[in-house]
Amino acid sequence: MGRPTRAERIRRAAAFLWIKARSRFHRRYRIGAHVIVLPPGHALDKFRAHHPGYERPIEVISGLVAEKYEGLTAIDVGANVGDTAAFMVKDARCRVLCIEGNARFSSLLQQNVRSFCPDAEFELAFIGDCESGAAPVVETGAGTSRIVLGGDTGDAVKLVSLDDVLARRAAFKDAHFLKIDTDGFDPDVLRSGANFISRRRPVIFFEMDPCQPSSPYAKCVEAIEQLLAAGYDTFHVFDNAGTHLMRLTREQSPLLRQLLDYIVLNSRLKKRAVYYYDVCALSGEDRDISDKIVELCAPGTS
Repeated sequence: MGRPTRAERIRRAAAFLWIKARSRFHRRYRIGAHVIVLPPGHALDKFRAHHPGYERPIEVISGLVAEKYEGLTAIDVGANVGDTAAFMVKDARCRVLCIEGNARFSSLLQQNVRSFCPDAEFELAFIGDCESGAAPVVETGAGTSRIVLGGDTGDAVKLVSLDDVLARRAAFKDAHFLKIDTDGFDPDVLRSGANFISRRRPVIFFEMDPCQPSSPYAKCVEAIEQLLAAGYDTFHVFDNAGTHLMRLTREQSPLLRQLLDYIVLNSRLKKRAVYYYDVCALSGEDRDISDKIVELCAPGTS
């Protein structure tokens, strides 16, 4: 592939400046057949302009789950403003439980998702390990929010376990697909849903970042060990731009630690190549889905 021409560079620069200017306001943004509203400061459109493959793994994997099970029943932890739900919901056979703890996003989340999934359910809650001990506080910025442990107890938020939420959401107790994106709190979310995960073994898509204060290296390793113990034996690894890097079997799972090591080492560079991984974990019952992920998410496919 040759270097971009001067005209192409100018076009890309102009597009970037246009997106940057629009980001100061509420604006409509198309995701497939759906249109959602992004709030001021939200970075989704800017990030996808640079990385068109971002969130493609979610779109592909949720589609494969829906195809196999003749419909999709999904849990979206860290639903934000409904952008991931828009990638997941293809037709009326899709049901989604959107869980978001930040009240700042709640109204827009419901407005967006109900426009293409009228029967969606919503839970205003921060999901995590209720017995972690440290006070969890929320940091918000750039259209997202994250939980940080060990903050001022006066600003602490209440955590609810995923198992407790599903105990009162009967329609989702046997969900096929669990997506987690909580900017570093994903291992705690997995631990809080241990009963559901070990019983149902849904396809799981989550973020793994050992450099986040709330998900240090040890917690990421614990999450991997939890999934192995629950019967998961296949792991697909994607970089933060949505590129499929590899598929690992149970026997190859120790390589996940080496990938964590790479993130830690990479974080010390002035210009990082990879910031975090997205991981899709599957049990043996969904080996057919895993094979199709390899086929559809290989570099160069779109």
